[in-house]
Amino acid sequence: FASGRIQEFGGGGQASTPAAAAPAAATPAATSTAAERKGKLAVIPAEVITNDPGLNPETMGTQIQHEAVNSFRQHSRGVTVQDPRTTSSILLKHNIDQGQLAAMAPEEVAIILGVEYVAYSVVNIENKGTMTTGTGVSTYNEKESNTRSTDRKDTRAKASVVTSASSSTTVEYDCKVELSIYSDQGNNVYSESRDAFGWTQDSYNNGLNYMIRRTPFGDKHK
Repeated sequence: FASGRIQEFGGGGQASTPAAAAPAAATPAATSTAAERKGKLAVIPAEVITNDPGLNPETMGTQIQHEAVNSFRQHSRGVTVQDPRTTSSILLKHNIDQGQLAAMAPEEVAIILGVEYVAYSVVNIENKGTMTTGTGVSTYNEKESNTRSTDRKDTRAKASVVTSASSSTTVEYDCKVELSIYSDQGNNVYSESRDAFGWTQDSYNNGLNYMIRRTPFGDKHK
């Protein structure tokens, strides 16, 4: 218009603006740097393979993880071992279970956990059946018997034998342990397997300790 007023013409309704899509939930990002990871080691829950239906592989895997952490702390030098609860918590936050770990490169796992080294273990626990052992014990009970003759008293000892026996049945196990350590660069710095000495369910422990002490950080490393 000549007066300078501006008049807008439009449709009867306002144009609708498409609603913005809700952002997808983000997976926690790995923010650790090489400097932050330096000199740190994490132990992954062990993969347990067993033919014994009475053993829970997941529970056993967590137990072996804690035992390995304690062994690394006791027998290693030059590395700081991550608390196993922290390791498990980070893996849980990233929805990483034992199956997914097998599909991930070790350097990916190390970066997510914020460590320079990651230790993996596989423990095979085979139930070989039952073993029965027994003992037998004999005891002698003595008593005096008086037998009279015409001219003297004859005292003689008589004995009875009592035999008892006891037995115990135990389950015999055969254990094999594998231990591997990788760096955040994907390098395999240690890999070994060992048949554990002994026949009990927890005999894997001596094999695990033996190898941990001979890793590049162990007090038996040459």
